[in-house]
This record gives sequence, structure tokens and C-alpha cells, in this order.
Amino acid sequence: MGSEKIIKTLFEVYREAVETNQLNLIPAQFAKDYLDLSEREKQGQAVDLEKKRMAVDIVAGLSEVEAVQIYRRLTGISQGSVVDFIR
Repeated sequence: MGSEKIIKTLFEVYREAVETNQLNLIPAQFAKDYLDLSEREKQGQAVDLEKKRMAVDIVAGLSEVEAVQIYRRLTGISQGSVVDFIR
């Protein structure tokens, strides 16, 4: 399993979550910023680049172990929810 593939997959998952309002996939530490972005978007402001940046920040904030575990859960390699606590 290559780290580049893991990072690309996680970025796409989090980008889609941010763009399609899947708050359940967005880590708690990003929830306030996400809600702020959503509110600004409702007011007609362009936030597309900021949404992509949020997806980048989410992935960049993961440790290697967290990234691998989340990837394994997303792809069905490991059991458990993506939002479960990672040890």
C-alpha cells in the first residue's frame, strides 16, 4: 500500500465530504471552520478553494498511523467506522 495512494484517497474522501456537506466525516477540530464556510457559502461567497484547503488540512493533520487506519476502514480492508477513535 503506497503512501501516495493513501493520501490521494483520503484527500478525495475529505474533499467530497466538505463539498457535499457530510459533516459526520469531518473531524471535530474542523467542524467550526466547516460551519463557517457553509454559512459564507449560503451568503453567496465563493469558498471552493477554501473547501479544498480544508480537505488538505485534514489529511495533513493525520499521523501516518491514523492515515493508514482510516484508509483501511474506508476501503474495507479493516472493520470499523471511519469516525471511530483511532489509537
